[in-house]
Amino acid sequence: MSNDPYSSPLAFFGAELKRLRERGGLTQSDVAERTNYALSTVSAYETGNRIASADFAERADKMFGTGGDLTRLQRLVENVAVLPWFRDRIEVERQATEIRVYEPYVIPGLFQTGNTRVPSSIPSARRWRRMPSSARLR
Repeated sequence: MSNDPYSSPLAFFGAELKRLRERGGLTQSDVAERTNYALSTVSAYETGNRIASADFAERADKMFGTGGDLTRLQRLVENVAVLPWFRDRIEVERQATEIRVYEPYVIPGLFQTGNTRVPSSIPSARRWRRMPSSARLR
């Protein structure tokens, strides 16, 4: 991410968060503890590596006493930084308790090609056998 806070709304949000934190004499750890967010998350928000959630912005506003400035800025960042067709997916993911992905072209687990060893059966991967040359992928 650029060091210029005016390079994007995301960079500006991070710079404002850092400015407010330093003005209050707080460390990132202090902010993380007071907002109940992980230190790595607060750091990612400050450096512009992640878009802050609305919940975090509200908690930070209360902590810094900014009267909703960060919450309004967070909404701008989210609207500008995310493509319009992707915004609904982000909201759904935020509310999800579990995310499952279906990948029809991905083979999970051990799958090796060539002259390698493969499990003799998927449920019981403890037994191994040599793959016959006729079954090898070309």
